[in-house]
Amino acid sequence: MSDAPLAALLGARARRVDVPEPDLVALTLGVGELRVALLFSTDPASPGLGCVPERPRGRPAEGVAKQLRNLVEGARLERALDAGGGAIAIDLRRGPDAIALVHESLGDRSNVLVLDAEGAIVAALHPARLAERGLQLGEAWSPPEPSDRARDLPSDLDSLLALGTALVEARRDAHARARRTALDRALRRAHKRALRRAEATLGDLDRANEAPALRARGSALLAGLATIARGATHVSLPDWSTDPPGTLEIDIDPAIGPRPTADALFTRARKLEAGAAIASARHDEAMAEAAKIESIRARLELADDAQIEALETEAARLRIAPAAASAKRKREPESRSPFRRYEGHGGRVILVGKGGTDNDELTFRVASPHDLWVHVRGVPGSHVIVPLKRGEICPPELLVDAAHLAAHFSSARGEPQVEIQHAPRKHLRKPKGGAPGKVIVANERALALRVEPDRLSRLLGREPND
Repeated sequence: MSDAPLAALLGARARRVDVPEPDLVALTLGVGELRVALLFSTDPASPGLGCVPERPRGRPAEGVAKQLRNLVEGARLERALDAGGGAIAIDLRRGPDAIALVHESLGDRSNVLVLDAEGAIVAALHPARLAERGLQLGEAWSPPEPSDRARDLPSDLDSLLALGTALVEARRDAHARARRTALDRALRRAHKRALRRAEATLGDLDRANEAPALRARGSALLAGLATIARGATHVSLPDWSTDPPGTLEIDIDPAIGPRPTADALFTRARKLEAGAAIASARHDEAMAEAAKIESIRARLELADDAQIEALETEAARLRIAPAAASAKRKREPESRSPFRRYEGHGGRVILVGKGGTDNDELTFRVASPHDLWVHVRGVPGSHVIVPLKRGEICPPELLVDAAHLAAHFSSARGEPQVEIQHAPRKHLRKPKGGAPGKVIVANERALALRVEPDRLSRLLGREPND
């Protein structure tokens, strides 16, 4: 057997693509009776590649998972090579279409990409990470900066399976470390909050110490009512609460007199004593919570991976959760499609971009390589996509319908005759640094379109809901 990277898998067909976790792609391969899953991990703490006997289960296919399936499933693995800078490129072919699956092992910028035959990026597991590399969808891919670390991929299946086992264990360990760190961080924050709550009650407890003095002044006022002159605003009275008796200097509110002033002193004393009782209970509660949190943190330091979940549950009873679990979810923006849908000849769907970046989204993320791209030559306008089956030639009437929509949604709207360009989507690429909607087309064909108002009215009147 050849010692080329992944030699044991060469010729295998991609049976299925899954994204069971946000940072993991599983490519199920089959050749003869052999079935294995090739894993691509982009977890910053455990990026890597390897095989496992069965595909991992996880999230249902949606979003990028469906896109990867559309691009990769059914293709045969032809070659794997170290593309440099921590990137592995796997060449695949499905019929006449050649694509490449690239795994970039770059720490927190790790990614899985799909390239078309011209080397342009047509899909990415983490689109946001492309910008960190100065790349974007639709543009040509370039390897990461050269590094001295080569990625040696074994050729035999046993070594690939061993690599996969190590990768799964590394991911498990990394996830456990992340859970442990997140829980400890949440516990530390909660512990500080508990101590702050306990500290906040100390002021109420200190103010309660004023209650005996308030009661003593109230009692002195009541005892000395007969000796207090009418309209007095200040009196000096004996303090019988001390031994030997002292003297109390008491202000009297002239608007209400000595007796109501005494009642107000007693009322204030009662409020301070009641507040102290509440503050004391809250202080004890906060300190008890702080002690429980300290206990969980102490056990977390010694816990193995299997015990972390139990500690997370215990913390949840105290309304403590790691930031990822407890953070308020941002309201998801309302679903917005980058294109309009129209019904063309034979009931076939035609997609029309809404302009600018929506054109790029439609052409390079929604459309398949074998779909037909239609546009008015030489003037700004919407990208129009006619979804086709692999190997299908666009029916002439459907092409004319698409051309009418391209003309209508362009700067040439209203012109009686326009020139239309069209080409399979796989022959388009995004120029580096090009403006939104700007593309370079190869192997295009032209169509001189004479606009038929009745046909256009029919198309525009049969727009399904976006």
